[in-house]
Amino acid sequence: MNPPEIKVSGVGWVLPWAIGAGERPPAAPPRFRAADSELGAFKPKDYLNSVKGYLDPVAGYLLASAALALGEWRERFAGSAVHDDAGVVSVTFFGAQFSAYRFYQQFASKGPRWASPMIFPHGYPNTAGNLVAIEFGFGGPHMVFSASNASAAAFRFARMRLMDGSARHMLVLAGEASRPDALPDDAPAILDGGLALWLSVQEDAPTVGTPESVLASGEAAENAQGACGAVAAMLGFLGAQPPD
Repeated sequence: MNPPEIKVSGVGWVLPWAIGAGERPPAAPPRFRAADSELGAFKPKDYLNSVKGYLDPVAGYLLASAALALGEWRERFAGSAVHDDAGVVSVTFFGAQFSAYRFYQQFASKGPRWASPMIFPHGYPNTAGNLVAIEFGFGGPHMVFSASNASAAAFRFARMRLMDGSARHMLVLAGEASRPDALPDDAPAILDGGLALWLSVQEDAPTVGTPESVLASGEAAENAQGACGAVAAMLGFLGAQPPD
């Protein structure tokens, strides 16, 4: 039996200079500055069907980018049904720094009794991907990678699940929401935001492209700009660079 044809059915992005969907995110404008970022005023609720309380920024970026990638199909996925043939794999280098550091600050300054239990679970790097799976009912294969060279592994996992028949749809997510006071002084500029690629083998799913790098088996080089920067580079989204 021939292996199924894997296609890219949608790409969504929430980046400092652009929020949208299509074949690839646009390049950053010349001399783009952090002060010009759209992320400060970003509201993920505009892209969600459910009501969310507290969200770490990285979860908001991934929820919105996934909704954008799924496009009109998000209504087919979202709801009470669980789709066992749809999975999620997410990758982040720095995790949910805002929530993790905020909880740490509360714990250190007020003691364990007054550190918010609402914030605590949002400090885990796997929470954002879990929330995407819950939002769209993706009950199939699920994996989280958190390492500086894990981007290629995330795509390999998605490809394997599509090729072995355990999934017909896979969302590959990359997200960062860095916090300067939680990073080393010599840390490089991090590309904050979210990228989502919807990979599918279902015949009636849309097609926006089949990047060779999605199907390749090679390792992605480490990228100090974070998961968004690494995935953008691996897919040839060369315009996705961190703001100055």
